[in-house]
Amino acid sequence: MNPILTFQEDVKPLLTELGSYIAQHPDATLLCPVARPLPGLPMIPENAEHLYRNYRHYLQTPWGLATYTDIRYHQYPQLSYAGLYTLVEPKPDVVCPRPTVPAPAVAVVQPLNGLTAVYAGDRLTAEVLATAPVWEGKLTLPDHWNELDVLALVRRELAQAGAPWYPGALYAERVAYPWLTPEGLPAQTAYIANGEVRLPVSGYVIEPDSKEVVYLSLVGHKTAARSIWGSLNTMHQRKLTLDAPGLHTTVISSHNYATYTASVDADTGLLRMQIVDRRALAADVEDRAYLVIPHGLDAAASDSAFAVRLGAVLPIGVPAQWGAKLREVGDDLGLVRPCLCGGDVGAAYTLTADAQWLDLIAGLLRDDPAFVIPETLTV
Repeated sequence: MNPILTFQEDVKPLLTELGSYIAQHPDATLLCPVARPLPGLPMIPENAEHLYRNYRHYLQTPWGLATYTDIRYHQYPQLSYAGLYTLVEPKPDVVCPRPTVPAPAVAVVQPLNGLTAVYAGDRLTAEVLATAPVWEGKLTLPDHWNELDVLALVRRELAQAGAPWYPGALYAERVAYPWLTPEGLPAQTAYIANGEVRLPVSGYVIEPDSKEVVYLSLVGHKTAARSIWGSLNTMHQRKLTLDAPGLHTTVISSHNYATYTASVDADTGLLRMQIVDRRALAADVEDRAYLVIPHGLDAAASDSAFAVRLGAVLPIGVPAQWGAKLREVGDDLGLVRPCLCGGDVGAAYTLTADAQWLDLIAGLLRDDPAFVIPETLTV
């Protein structure tokens, strides 16, 4: 599972104070509000009726009339901020659950579908993950991930279920998703639009100067996907809008594409379409070549791919063994120009047919003992 820790606080002082308060007030029936759920205590419904008597505020709960509990800060510095209520006029023949001190726990949330597992303990270890969760459920997550909001949702579900566990740590399960924050959490999905349709994008590469689309991977109904394809392949220069995390820009066509499609759901006509500039694929190009590196590709494979794409734009072949050195030095000299990219693309570059590449290769062969022509090419 390899979950990511997104938030953690020490809940033991609060739980200790709660236990002390209950022991010192054995006849008090504590209740918690929905806004500040405290599992182990009965939770007042969100739509509870508000009443005012003799300048005091009350809530009409399923168990009777409750009022705000005056807990002194100097005695209970943590519990005084919990916003608890006390049942003062119980309804006859209605049994209210007794307050229970919850045990510390950790919550693991799947950030795409809201599936949640709560484990006993104050930290998540491999041993803890191997045990059965003390509670499982599904949350309706907010549009934007906020650790405190998500943790409050977990605590609310536990309070509603009467499960006496109080999570102080929130973990997010790692997901295979093209749009992630630097912390590894799902970010807003990217979209491409042409004025007629708007489709989700799983990856893109844009040439930063010309704003030409180099690579576009999208998912949608075949009719809508063909509309985007048509906008990029028409003889007229149609402008499209790319709206991605950290980028909102107008893009245009290079009129030089290869297209690949695969059916996702034949019954609904849903398909995945990849539109790729041929200069990212062709073995021989004139002015420039593109290198598109997918997420997860290891360094050796990336360097080898760099050599292949550089060889496509130069009049000489470039052995795979040269890729790492040429990429490093070429980047220092400004010969490797990064493209705008995101989603399932880890990195992308423009490589031009610059004569400096040939000078660089000649200089490395002359001055760097480790930079040699592979024996397989000298035989």
